[in-house]
This record gives sequence, C-alpha cells and structure tokens, in this order.
Amino acid sequence: MKSHAQPDLDTALMRVLASFAVVLLHLSARYSAASVFYGSLARFSVPVFLIISGYYLLGREYSTARLWKKLLALLGQMLLWSAAYYLFGLARGTLHWEGPRALARYLLTMPVHLWYLYAAAALYAFTPVLYVFVQHAGQRRYLYALGLTFLLGSLVTMAIRADWWPTLGLIVEGKMHLPYSMGFLFLYLLGGYFRRYPLPRWAVWGLTLGWLLSVLATALLTLARSRPAGALDTLWLSFFSPFAMLGGAGCFASARAFLPRLRLGERAGRVLLELSQCAFGVYLLHPMLGELFAPWMEPLGWTWLTIPLRALAVYGAALGLVWLARRFWSMAVRRIRRASGRA
Repeated sequence: MKSHAQPDLDTALMRVLASFAVVLLHLSARYSAASVFYGSLARFSVPVFLIISGYYLLGREYSTARLWKKLLALLGQMLLWSAAYYLFGLARGTLHWEGPRALARYLLTMPVHLWYLYAAAALYAFTPVLYVFVQHAGQRRYLYALGLTFLLGSLVTMAIRADWWPTLGLIVEGKMHLPYSMGFLFLYLLGGYFRRYPLPRWAVWGLTLGWLLSVLATALLTLARSRPAGALDTLWLSFFSPFAMLGGAGCFASARAFLPRLRLGERAGRVLLELSQCAFGVYLLHPMLGELFAPWMEPLGWTWLTIPLRALAVYGAALGLVWLARRFWSMAVRRIRRASGRA
C-alpha cells in the first residue's frame, strides 16, 4: 500500500478547511456581529490556497507546455461552469436571454466567485519566470521581493481603497496602472519561500498567534467602519488586507508544524486526501446550492448558530455531490479503458 507523505496531509487538511471557509465566507456576507466575526474567521481561505499553489508550483521546474495546458484547462473549466450557472439562472428565471453579446459577457465575467480562476491563471502563466527567481535569488533578495509585493499588493492597495491618500490612488492607478494582483503575487511567492526556507519555531508560533489576532482585528475594524453607515463595509474583509494575508500564512505555517503531532493513521490520511481533492469542486458548486437552499434557510435568520449550520449544510451537500461525481467519473474511465483494451 502506498503511504502518503506528511506534507501532502498538511496541504490536504488546509484545502479542506479553506474550502469550508470559502462557503462560510459567502454565507456570512451580512451586517451583524455574528456575520462579521465568521467572515473575519474565514478570510484566510483564498490566501492559503495561493500559498499552497506557490509552495508546490515554485518548488520544482515545470515545462511551459505543462503549465499552459494547466492554464487552458483552468480557463476551460471557468467557461464550462459559467455556462452551467447561466443555464441555472435561465431555469430559475433570474436570467433572461439577451442575445449572444450578453451571453459572451456573462461567460467571461460571471458568476462573480469565478474571479479566482483568472487570478490563478495569471500566476500559472508567470510561473516559469518566477521559478527562475525562486531558485536563484538569495534569501535577502527574496525577502526584498516579498516586502515589495506586500507593500504594493496589500498596504498600498488598502490605502487606495480606503481613500486615505487620494494622490496615491491617482499615481498608482491613474498613472502606473499597478494591478491588485500584486497581492496575490506576494502570497504565491510566499509559498515558494516557505518551501525553500524552513521557518524556525519562533516564527511558526508568531504566525499562528498572528492568525488568531488577525481574526479579532478584522472583526473589530470592520464593525467600526460599518456602524456609522449601518451597512457592511468590506475594506478590512478584503483578501488584500494584511490581516487576511497573515491569516493565510499562519494557517499554512501551523498546519505544517503541528499536524504531524496528530499521528493520523493511513486510513484517515486517505480520507483526508480524498476530501481535499473535492475542494475545487466544492468551490465551483456551492453558490448554486446556496441559492437552492435559500428558501429553507432564510427563515432561520442570521445568528451565531445558524450561520455555521448553513455553511455546514451547503458544504456537506456540495462535498457529497462532488465526491459522487468523482466516483462516477473514475468508474466510467475505468470501464472505457477496459473496453478499449478488449477491443
């Protein structure tokens, strides 16, 4: 029986937790103390996915052909799922046929949660160049690159969005046209850094503590900005927030450091890996299920108890459907191979 390397279990656990956090995040987008807390708690999700990608993709050399194949497959999945959501909207009456131009616009820009695939595709496209940097840059130069991308992708981005310094926004957005994706580049490079330079124990504990404190800071700052208008202000709930990035780094560092102490058995490890392989499907499917479940869940309200229960219901249904689809697909592929072998 093939044994699984511990790092695979580390990242498998993170993918499972992060995929549930994405569902929790989307089901807590309301203005209430409970919603803000759960939204703050779940903000580590996308950053940790980006760190995991950088950890693996920047850790070994991939051919450009393989990366572009991966990139095109990702964009193909985006178009396929956009079409599925379009048909879903037509069936429910929330969308109406408005001609081929409107259809093309929808397929390329909607639904909103598929924005992540564009960000991932851009990082895949730059991976061969980034890999050369990761392998040849010394630690001081690597830290310089992390500092620069964090400055532009988090601190400057937050300052622009908060309108703290209008002149800065004019320079960076109006003149330099620096994209928000600089923050994602920071997280991607951070994954490569974690692979190349193992963290000392004090850094792991610091990031873990920072993760916990970042949840509290995000919640308090969000409530403070939301209260005057009486509506949810998402500035500090942004994935570009330094607290969200700290949460992703803390999740990654703590899982890598402390999971081996759990001493998971081989069977539990297989289950964890299988669940982690469903994470991408859960991400793609859960908004559709959330919309279908809404009529039954709306009467429950948005309390400290019902928000995580909603997320568990949607996550469990999405996980079950994705797992069944994967099993069905595997069985179909095996039968086709057997049939072609006999032929």
